[in-house]
Amino acid sequence: MQPLRTIAIGGSNTVMKPGWLTALPGALAAHGIAMDLQANLAVGNTTIQMGLMKLLENTDLLAGADLLIIEYTLNDTTVFARSVATFEAWTRSFEGAIRIARQANPDIIVLPVILAARAGQHRNSINVLHGGVHYLAHHYDLPLADVNTALVQRFGRDVHDMPGVYGDAAHYQRPVLTTLCAEIVADRLAAWLATRNPRRPLPDPVDPQNHQAASILRPQPVAPSQVMSFRNHLYSEQAVDLGRATLHLEIEGGALLAARYVCTPDIARCYLGIDDDWFELNTLQPGMVQPKYRFLVSMLTAPVQPPEAGVRRYALTGMRPEATPAILRQTGTRMPVRPEVTLPLCAVLHTGRLISAEVREDAPRTAPDRVDAPEPTAVAP
Repeated sequence: MQPLRTIAIGGSNTVMKPGWLTALPGALAAHGIAMDLQANLAVGNTTIQMGLMKLLENTDLLAGADLLIIEYTLNDTTVFARSVATFEAWTRSFEGAIRIARQANPDIIVLPVILAARAGQHRNSINVLHGGVHYLAHHYDLPLADVNTALVQRFGRDVHDMPGVYGDAAHYQRPVLTTLCAEIVADRLAAWLATRNPRRPLPDPVDPQNHQAASILRPQPVAPSQVMSFRNHLYSEQAVDLGRATLHLEIEGGALLAARYVCTPDIARCYLGIDDDWFELNTLQPGMVQPKYRFLVSMLTAPVQPPEAGVRRYALTGMRPEATPAILRQTGTRMPVRPEVTLPLCAVLHTGRLISAEVREDAPRTAPDRVDAPEPTAVAP
């Protein structure tokens, strides 16, 4: 059997080296299965909507792969388990990721992996996103590695409090627990492969409004003079600096879902305008407070918007608007601790039809180097 050509998307547990993903080839080898990790597209502190962006940007990799691993449920829970509306948004994005992969490659195996943080609703009840992954795996005949449930079944419901299980609140301890996680994933995948299920045609979607048809906008072509480049051993990104400019969008029959940006030491808060409403989004990542890194690739999650058949107007900028914005919480981000100068935006994820996109150097609405602001009302994504 030739090695499984593998692509992975997910959060920081999947980025870690050593981690469960680096231990997976050895765990699969115990079952006589070889694995070739061709691309690890995971990004820490991001959600399934970052996964959608990565898949849409790498359809060529999908076309030549045998296995796609999706690990986002740990991060997704903090963003999308808050209400029925956010859960529906998550379902559309997760199902969209499955369908994008199967559309690019009808024979690809999609393997969801469920990890869980030390604390959360999975401790005493059913995590609604965990249930959603099980439902979608059944509907699409996918192998499923529910690592959290496997650990609870093996060690008991107090496993989350046992010494040595977690390195911190959201990461499994290395290398013992991460190796065990890899073995659980390998066991589930090997058992599924052993059934030799014929690949079924892609079934009808659970949600016809799923995000399979989502699109990516890269603002660099409309503002070539403002392009910034970032590169390290993990990531290579180009971005447009919105610290003193505004990206204006018009979208028909859809909505802005998320944006990918680069967090720099002098990152500015992002202000998101949706028609006549404004939101303030913190952008400083924990690892940049010191800062520990030169930059971090990051993402912003837009609020869930009700269906709109008409045209919506959007604006993204690092300059505070005249109107008082509502704070839109972003998982893990912090208030700025240094003067706010740059806002490097890499890509925007949206549904519907993009009518126009323009970057304008608008007149500053407030001093771009301020670090204080009044505390508006907070709202969830």
